[in-house]
Amino acid sequence: MCRESVRGRQNRSCRVEFLKKVNIIQKLIHIHVTGLRDICACWPGRESRTSYLYSMNTLTRKERERAAREADLLDRAYELVCEHGLVSLQMSHLAAAGEVAMGTLYSHFCSKEDLLLALSTRSSTHRMAQIRKAVGWDECTRMRMLAIAMADWLFMDEHPHYAQIDQYAISQVVWERASAERRIAFAESREPIGALVHEVVRDARASGDLQEQAFTVEETPFGLWTMLIGTNQLTHAAGLLEHFQIEKPYQLMVRHLTVWLNGMQWQPLMSPDDTALTETLCTRLQTEVFSRENDE
Repeated sequence: MCRESVRGRQNRSCRVEFLKKVNIIQKLIHIHVTGLRDICACWPGRESRTSYLYSMNTLTRKERERAAREADLLDRAYELVCEHGLVSLQMSHLAAAGEVAMGTLYSHFCSKEDLLLALSTRSSTHRMAQIRKAVGWDECTRMRMLAIAMADWLFMDEHPHYAQIDQYAISQVVWERASAERRIAFAESREPIGALVHEVVRDARASGDLQEQAFTVEETPFGLWTMLIGTNQLTHAAGLLEHFQIEKPYQLMVRHLTVWLNGMQWQPLMSPDDTALTETLCTRLQTEVFSRENDE
């Protein structure tokens, strides 16, 4: 069970709304990392930027201070993970690093599971920046779906600690012990990512690249997500894939995605046996879409 905060347990709906506002302020605090444009694109929910800015202004001074303190605690928690590893992360160590009392820390995160889910929620901003590049690529919808896969791959490669945190956060043992409020905040932080992927599916149907089928727009990318999560999980288990003689797992995943897209008759069809084409595609994505020069 979660420990009670100093002020007592708040109404669940109020806590959910407050967590939304906290996420907004934390993103604005980190404006120097992502830039205002990316932050606006990553805000949870479907309301306009103007309404979110308005809601931020409704926070009291104490709420703003609390949000800033939570952002600082998450910064310090991430630093501890980078320095000592995720398994070594302890609430007492975080309280000491953040120079707060244990009661104050538990008023923000009622358990270690809540803390892990909050850290994973924050990673949405970084992940969203890469996926926006993939969706914005001036190519056919099928190529953009493959670019989304590479966007996730690059996120895991560039942010290995967030990748590890994400794996723990959605594991059954962590997810079930985290509070409902944190689970809702996590899900809502992923909504803009899902909306972009659904946009590609709608574009594919509108252009004729993908015919109407039994799957809804929301159900169509499910195969993509399962392959991404499974590949990332297996790849980060050092030595496991090598034991089963699996080399270049991400390139292999692209070939499996090719089979999946072909199975849905997503045009233009490609051959999964053409490894040279797969290598060329990966190179194109790295130079045309995800090159750091494109960020300048």
